[in-house]
Amino acid sequence: MIATGHTWLIKAPWGNPAFAAFFISLVIFGFIGGASGVIMGVEQINMRLHNTLGVPGHFHGTVAAGTSLAFMGLAYYVVPLIFRREWLSKFFAAIQPYLFGIGIAIMAVSMNTLGRMGIPRRTWETSVLNVPHKETLQMLLGIGAIIAFTGLIIFVLHTVLTLLFGKKLQGSAKPTFPQVAEPATSKAPISGTLVLALIFFAYLVVMFSLNWYWLSKVWEVR
Repeated sequence: MIATGHTWLIKAPWGNPAFAAFFISLVIFGFIGGASGVIMGVEQINMRLHNTLGVPGHFHGTVAAGTSLAFMGLAYYVVPLIFRREWLSKFFAAIQPYLFGIGIAIMAVSMNTLGRMGIPRRTWETSVLNVPHKETLQMLLGIGAIIAFTGLIIFVLHTVLTLLFGKKLQGSAKPTFPQVAEPATSKAPISGTLVLALIFFAYLVVMFSLNWYWLSKVWEVR
């Protein structure tokens, strides 16, 4: 299936776990991990955020999602290629990247928000801090952790069971997941890729401005 420049996002093979994992990791890495990293690179903001929950929130958006999920996507290609085994369950393979990605995204956003509201990291006691919606955000953090951990367990168990009991691929046979769409020349005035890039830059500008506003409300400027 070949997608044109302005519809490739809709026509992309979202049922292919390798493609889904790579794309979700890219989105989380850029919008959550990358954006928060660029913002924390500003000295004045970094001085206020370096010891808050925003730091592990940043790393969950880069390492836990952007990197780990990308390697999971690579495994969906490499396991059948090297071990010549069909993935045991198409259903669990298809939903696993979404579970892990959505869970990590909820975790990272909750951590980043709590950090920007003054919640410190490396401490379990925060009841003395009067932070709006703190309990709700902490609850979301826990829910995201459960969803992400479920996706992780599915990936590990599914991989092991596939190596042990997966159907053997004969000759040059390939797994039956939807194929990744081939690039095509776009005749649209504005391509979908350009639109996504503009959305990302707009998001970065908004978040950069909000960080200054939030931090000015939480910590006294000296």
